Amino acid sequence: MFAWLRLLLRREVVVNLHDGTGFRGVLYRKAGGLVELRNAERLEPGLPPAQCDGAVVLERSQILFWQVVPS
Repeated sequence: MFAWLRLLLRREVVVNLHDGTGFRGVLYRKAGGLVELRNAERLEPGLPPAQCDGAVVLERSQILFWQVVPS
Protein backbone atom coordinates (compact mmCIF):
# COMPACT_ATOMS: atom_id res chain seq x y z
CA MET A 1 0.00 0.00 0.00
CA PHE A 2 1.26 3.48 -0.76
CA ALA A 3 2.37 5.32 2.36
CA TRP A 4 0.23 8.38 1.54
CA LEU A 5 -2.85 6.19 1.14
CA ARG A 6 -2.22 4.59 4.53
CA LEU A 7 -2.23 8.10 6.03
CA LEU A 8 -5.68 8.77 4.57
CA LEU A 9 -7.35 5.67 6.02
CA ARG A 10 -10.22 6.47 8.38
CA ARG A 11 -10.13 10.14 7.31
CA GLU A 12 -12.84 12.03 5.48
CA VAL A 13 -11.93 12.63 1.85
CA VAL A 14 -13.43 13.98 -1.35
CA VAL A 15 -12.69 11.76 -4.34
CA ASN A 16 -13.04 13.39 -7.75
CA LEU A 17 -13.60 11.09 -10.73
CA HIS A 18 -12.65 11.52 -14.39
CA ASP A 19 -16.32 11.93 -15.40
CA GLY A 20 -16.75 15.08 -13.29
CA THR A 21 -18.64 13.50 -10.39
CA GLY A 22 -17.26 12.88 -6.95
CA PHE A 23 -17.83 11.28 -3.58
CA ARG A 24 -17.31 12.56 -0.07
CA GLY A 25 -16.89 9.99 2.68
CA VAL A 26 -14.57 8.17 5.06
CA LEU A 27 -11.83 6.21 3.30
CA TYR A 28 -12.31 2.81 4.91
CA ARG A 29 -9.91 0.51 3.06
CA LYS A 30 -7.96 -0.22 -0.11
CA ALA A 31 -7.89 -3.65 -1.73
CA GLY A 32 -5.88 -4.06 -4.93
CA GLY A 33 -7.14 -1.50 -7.45
CA LEU A 34 -10.25 -0.68 -5.41
CA VAL A 35 -10.98 1.75 -2.59
CA GLU A 36 -13.97 1.68 -0.25
CA LEU A 37 -15.74 4.72 1.17
CA ARG A 38 -18.19 4.59 4.07
CA ASN A 39 -20.81 7.19 5.06
CA ALA A 40 -20.49 8.55 1.54
CA GLU A 41 -22.48 11.06 -0.46
CA ARG A 42 -22.39 11.50 -4.23
CA LEU A 43 -21.46 14.93 -5.51
CA GLU A 44 -22.60 16.07 -8.94
CA PRO A 45 -22.32 19.58 -10.37
CA GLY A 46 -25.61 21.47 -10.12
CA LEU A 47 -27.32 18.90 -7.86
CA PRO A 48 -27.55 18.64 -4.08
CA PRO A 49 -25.40 15.91 -2.47
CA ALA A 50 -27.09 12.48 -2.47
CA GLN A 51 -26.53 10.20 0.53
CA CYS A 52 -25.36 6.69 -0.46
CA ASP A 53 -26.59 3.56 1.32
CA GLY A 54 -23.89 1.15 2.42
CA ALA A 55 -20.32 1.29 1.14
CA VAL A 56 -19.14 2.83 -2.13
CA VAL A 57 -16.41 0.92 -3.98
CA LEU A 58 -14.41 2.82 -6.60
CA GLU A 59 -11.73 1.72 -9.06
CA ARG A 60 -8.52 3.67 -8.53
CA SER A 61 -8.12 4.02 -12.31
CA GLN A 62 -11.30 6.17 -12.36
CA ILE A 63 -10.05 8.57 -9.67
CA LEU A 64 -8.74 11.89 -10.95
CA PHE A 65 -7.59 13.30 -7.59
CA TRP A 66 -8.19 13.16 -3.81
CA GLN A 67 -8.82 15.91 -1.31
CA VAL A 68 -8.59 15.52 2.47
CA VAL A 69 -11.37 17.26 4.40
CA PRO A 70 -9.89 19.26 7.28
CA SER A 71 -10.93 17.94 10.68
